[in-house]
Amino acid sequence: MKNLGRNIVLILAILATSQSSFAQTCAVMYEHANYEGASYIVNNGENNPWIGNSWNDIVSSLTVLPGCQITLWQHINYGGMPRTFYSNTSYVGNDFNDITSGYTCNCH
Repeated sequence: MKNLGRNIVLILAILATSQSSFAQTCAVMYEHANYEGASYIVNNGENNPWIGNSWNDIVSSLTVLPGCQITLWQHINYGGMPRTFYSNTSYVGNDFNDITSGYTCNCH
């Protein structure tokens, strides 16, 4: 049942991508580990130096679409420690949990 919510968000992201020729979903960030909690859809080519107050220091897991990569940054303006993810990640790790303040996301 846990995966149902993640799969629904991923399906909606893929459908949104197919409906628009301008945006392709790159990744989905989740508030909690195991793809739970609130979700944040990131489009291909998004470079966001400040994730905003509502998502700052929140990200705990990620769904990354095939052929895409997302780099999370510890501080605003791409500062601090970066970490790049190339595939679904049920937990970003103790050293990166709840510290994301910016991101870049690209698909090949």
